[in-house]
Amino acid sequence: MTFNYKIIANSKKYFIISAVTIAIGLVFMIYNIAVGNGAFNLDVEFTGGTEITVDMGNDFNVEDIRTIVIDTTGVAPSQLLRILGTNQVSIRMHELETEQRVALIDAIVSTYNLNAEDDITMADVSATISGEMQRSAITAIIAACVAMLLYIAIRFRDLKIGTSMIVSSVHDVLIVLLCYSVLRISLNYAFIAAMLTVVGFSINATIIIFDRFRENKRLAVERAKENFMMSRKAGKEPTLEEQLDLSINQTLLRCVYTALFVLVVTLCLYILGVPAMRDFIMPIIIATICGTYSSVFLSGPIYYMMANKKASE
Repeated sequence: MTFNYKIIANSKKYFIISAVTIAIGLVFMIYNIAVGNGAFNLDVEFTGGTEITVDMGNDFNVEDIRTIVIDTTGVAPSQLLRILGTNQVSIRMHELETEQRVALIDAIVSTYNLNAEDDITMADVSATISGEMQRSAITAIIAACVAMLLYIAIRFRDLKIGTSMIVSSVHDVLIVLLCYSVLRISLNYAFIAAMLTVVGFSINATIIIFDRFRENKRLAVERAKENFMMSRKAGKEPTLEEQLDLSINQTLLRCVYTALFVLVVTLCLYILGVPAMRDFIMPIIIATICGTYSSVFLSGPIYYMMANKKASE
């Protein structure tokens, strides 16, 4: 089944949707900075802090623990989860003052009738993700983009295709990064893995579209040669806009089905999985949606703009 959507003709609408989405995300980020929450919700792995392990002895509700933490310290924990196979809970927060620690321990002990010395363990956590590691993560993302650009340029023999793919990937990375700020998802080790996953997934559907575009372009040239040999008269070749629209429409269902399958799996993991996985799964869900969007509605128009600009020079 082939659709007949005019993607290139309506490209301005798609650019506006992306621009508005990014602008909204930036507004939320600026607001968070203005109210003192910071641009991102940095986990203790970035900032250092306090880790408290409590042996509850019996079954408990994690949300009740979260309420106690917020009420006694005035700060939401950056990570709070049940240790699998035990009745223990791990609470990780930014560094607490002595008064806050005492108040939190007293509240937990009195609420659940625990022994502070035997049932509660507290330790300081250093910032394991140092500035050097952050720079290494950024370098890894840039290196991945450059490597993909070179590979795509060699495979498709068109640097403009590679550039349009990288621009689409940067768009997806920026959207996911802003979602971290808007949704206050904790930035931890999973963030680095999520960003690299975003770059890899974003490029997948785009390669499928441009591979079909290359094939359609080759077939158009062959048909033009055949028409010329048969009638000794050059036939009318499809325009670049028509070729791009045809390629996108021919691969649209495949791109959508792939994204839907990924969404089904990730949503199941998000709903049924342990809370510790959700900070990684949510960005992947967002990346799947915006990656499919950018592949279908942005990569082709970006290539068309660059090709037209070069042709007009």
